[in-house]
Amino acid sequence: HFSLVAFTTSLSMARSSSAATQAGLFLTVYPYIPRVKDQEKMLICVALNIFVPGSGTCLAGFFIENMPIMVIGILQLLTACIAIGWVWSWLWAWLIYKRSTGVLGRLPMGKVPSSVRI
Repeated sequence: HFSLVAFTTSLSMARSSSAATQAGLFLTVYPYIPRVKDQEKMLICVALNIFVPGSGTCLAGFFIENMPIMVIGILQLLTACIAIGWVWSWLWAWLIYKRSTGVLGRLPMGKVPSSVRI
């Protein structure tokens, strides 16, 4: 009985630790996702990222005048041939959409909130 309780407790702690690590990583990357304020431009970026990997990220970087984001789009395009770029681009399409339309879009560009401990 004791070992079962210890096992479930350690399993629960491992899950929460993993979730905290994933949340920390997400919040580290999230502020660098471009926020395109014009809804039409944002939808174009999202659609392009889905069908031509990296092109929407490059275009979003162009819209907000951010060269590093344009470079990320180029990397997405270059890695599309090994499927990593496709997945990466689809993830960024979703994140661009969420950042541009959702409550989380209020996070400042390029800064992790001080309340987040990584």
